[in-house]
Amino acid sequence: MEVFEIKRRHLHKKANYLDYIPVHNAAYTYTKNKRGLITIRVPNTGWINRVAQRFFGMPEVSTIRLDTYGSYVWEQIDGKRDVQALACVMKERFGQNAEPLYERLIRFLETLRENKYIHLNKDGEEAQKAGSASKQCCREA
Repeated sequence: MEVFEIKRRHLHKKANYLDYIPVHNAAYTYTKNKRGLITIRVPNTGWINRVAQRFFGMPEVSTIRLDTYGSYVWEQIDGKRDVQALACVMKERFGQNAEPLYERLIRFLETLRENKYIHLNKDGEEAQKAGSASKQCCREA
């Protein structure tokens, strides 16, 4: 009976996605072209990739090209801003063109996280202070 209650309590403690702080994965580099678009460079390592490179012509480094919105979000990820603050700067920069803002931003960040291009850290006390300022910024807009 206790195990069931522990699991049940755990299910009710869902974290708010807006409180997470995205951080770039240091294993990947990126470049910015003249138009301001970001290209993430992903090295293809490991023995399977080496076999694929040798026999099937797979490149040693894959490139992931981001669009205008993705490039802007990528540049705003600094390890200090939470998702709420990123949404705020997206709204300021793109206005109505960014809508549906939260669904679009969270799905983009989830895709980056699933592919290990970013990590999502839970904010600490210092980041909460910065986050409260960003939430105020969004309310004013």
